[in-house]
Amino acid sequence: IAESIQAANYIVRSAGRSNSLLSTMVTTLTAATIVGDEVTIAHVGDSRAYLWRDGELTKLTEDQNFARRTREEGKPEEEIATASNRVTLYQVVGGKPEDLEIDLHTFTPQQDDQILLCTDGISSFVEHAELAAILDSNTNIEDAADAIIRPDQASYLEALESPRDAVLARMEARAAERKHPISDPEGASFTALTAGSLRPKLPGEPSPNTRCASPSSSPAAGHRPAAARTPPAPGAH
Repeated sequence: IAESIQAANYIVRSAGRSNSLLSTMVTTLTAATIVGDEVTIAHVGDSRAYLWRDGELTKLTEDQNFARRTREEGKPEEEIATASNRVTLYQVVGGKPEDLEIDLHTFTPQQDDQILLCTDGISSFVEHAELAAILDSNTNIEDAADAIIRPDQASYLEALESPRDAVLARMEARAAERKHPISDPEGASFTALTAGSLRPKLPGEPSPNTRCASPSSSPAAGHRPAAARTPPAPGAH
């Protein structure tokens, strides 16, 4: 999965270097893959991954912004909270290959675990407790995904500025006899039933873009090019 992200970094950077209109194009990326008995989360930027297990929501990723960096340096929270560059990213997909840092997190899934991958258009507007309440009250993952991305009237314009993209995956144990030695050489013990939505919706709007399937590829979330942001200038603090 790290090699795939490195390839994506090359593609985004090459597109920007070959087209002046895209010269500042970068993106964030958070992805999950199932290999054998483990799930690996790969992360660049400030999209996020969460794990919902046994009624508890756990954030699996840390935003790669200057708030995190200054926090690691031991700066007080009061100073971090007022810093003008606290949400500026120091890692993006589309930057210099030698500067790319990919956070990796691996864990063993359990039956009915749910993994939420989302952009900061969700994490910036939906509180952690609210996400947990949505997952707790919606047993159907399509309904849960729809509730997560649906903005209310007050925040709709804000959501348009920072799109609410999300993929929600529920882990389901795979019977041993269903493992295929060629198409599934690693013998994954789990499959993921996923649902997601890729744009904000008006209240009451139907959900033509919500889908539910068992994919062969891993779910992923990240900003689309339209939501791309300029990386911090070299040496920024």
